[in-house]
Amino acid sequence: METHLMTWNILAVLAGVALILYLTILAIRNYRNIKLLQKQLLEKESDLQAELQRQSILTGELNKLQTDFNENVLVDPVTQLPSFKVFEDRLQQTLHQSVRHKLIFAVLYLDIDDFKVINNVLGYEAGDILLKETVLRLAPCIRKVDSMSHIGNDSFAFILPQLSKAETAAYVAQRLLDAISQPFNILDNELFITASIGITVYPIDGVELPQLLKNADIALHQAKSRGRNVFQFYHEDMYALSHRELLLNSCLRSDTIYQEFLLYYQPIVNVNTKEITAMEALLRWQHPELGLVPPEDFLRLAENNNRINPIGDWVLRNACKQFVEWNAQGFHLRSIAVNVSLRQLENSNFSYRVSQILQEFKMESSSLILEVSESVLLPKLNLVEKTLHMLKHLGVQIAIDDFGTGYLSLQHLRRFPVNCLKIDNILIKEMMIDSESEAITRTIVSLAKSLRLETVAEGVESEKQKNMLKEYGCLLMQGYLFCRPLLPNEFTRPLLKTISEHV
Repeated sequence: METHLMTWNILAVLAGVALILYLTILAIRNYRNIKLLQKQLLEKESDLQAELQRQSILTGELNKLQTDFNENVLVDPVTQLPSFKVFEDRLQQTLHQSVRHKLIFAVLYLDIDDFKVINNVLGYEAGDILLKETVLRLAPCIRKVDSMSHIGNDSFAFILPQLSKAETAAYVAQRLLDAISQPFNILDNELFITASIGITVYPIDGVELPQLLKNADIALHQAKSRGRNVFQFYHEDMYALSHRELLLNSCLRSDTIYQEFLLYYQPIVNVNTKEITAMEALLRWQHPELGLVPPEDFLRLAENNNRINPIGDWVLRNACKQFVEWNAQGFHLRSIAVNVSLRQLENSNFSYRVSQILQEFKMESSSLILEVSESVLLPKLNLVEKTLHMLKHLGVQIAIDDFGTGYLSLQHLRRFPVNCLKIDNILIKEMMIDSESEAITRTIVSLAKSLRLETVAEGVESEKQKNMLKEYGCLLMQGYLFCRPLLPNEFTRPLLKTISEHV
């Protein structure tokens, strides 16, 4: 019995040893496999790095080939027009001939306005078709001795040699604008496009090729800044003007700009009750180098670089703050008027921001008048309709500024929540000497009465104007006859009393 037990123990030990040996061999084999897999993984990673490096080299070579192609291609593949390289060669030849024979020539840069929008909305196929159609429109507008090149995605260049006078370039430029302004039919879409043209003339604007190209580009930039769909000659003042704009643009991007802003205020008076009913806030910029910069010089730049919304917010908040301070000081006003831009109205958060400011200063919403220019509002009425109604729901008053020079119809006035029409100062100025302006002014006042809207006459400068407007029934006025725009601390009690007494 003991022998059998010992035998089983020996067998058990041997089995355990065998199992340990088996597991050891298995572990060694797995370790070798893991090592092999790790080695293979490292080799694959090395191969991958080599492949990525090779692809990077190929991409660099491809980009270089593309750059070389762009620089050396002679014909644009889309428009089939000569490329920029050909344009430069022809311009150099024209320059040599003009120097030798003492001739005048002009260089025109033409840009299609908002071409990117067409590509984004309708696609690049539509953009290419539009470019081809544009070439067909523009080609008949120039002479056989002239040349046209496609020098960029939406840009064309023209050389007009052998001109008898520089003004001839203007005639050509206008023909080009007229041709491109006719409607296009692109993939069953009717498109209305415009262009901007910059013009430089040899030898008036320069005698070297780089200088002429630079001046044409500056002139084009000025044409776009004027509102587009125009041509602009280069002149010596432009270089200084472009530097001025660069300086203003740079300053507008800095938050320190608000330390240089000033809000002037001009009273709106009731000629019947002889009281100051409201103040209009007018933004000015006291630049440390350029002095007092008028708003028409920098607000357009602010819109172009997306700074108009924060600037408009600053104006709105500070005007409301001043309104509350005046009322706390015993200078009781019915309302404060603030100009707003189209960009502000297009902002979906604008009405909420107005509500926040009203709550911050505990203002009655009816005390705030937001003024928007008729000429600015008309093209985007549908886009801002919801915002206007939200502002109306808040109780804010809406005034149409510069009314009478645009094309807002009676239907628009009935459709949108308008409280007041501000008659454009041009009509006020001309109504004494022009029967048509006088009739338009009288009609506006009558129309406003029938729609139960208030009217404010802007730019009133004489007693005759005041009496005529009062006779028509326009009782709210503002202008130099009553008071020029002033800083808040200039409205002293004696001055306020004087204004009321002389209304």
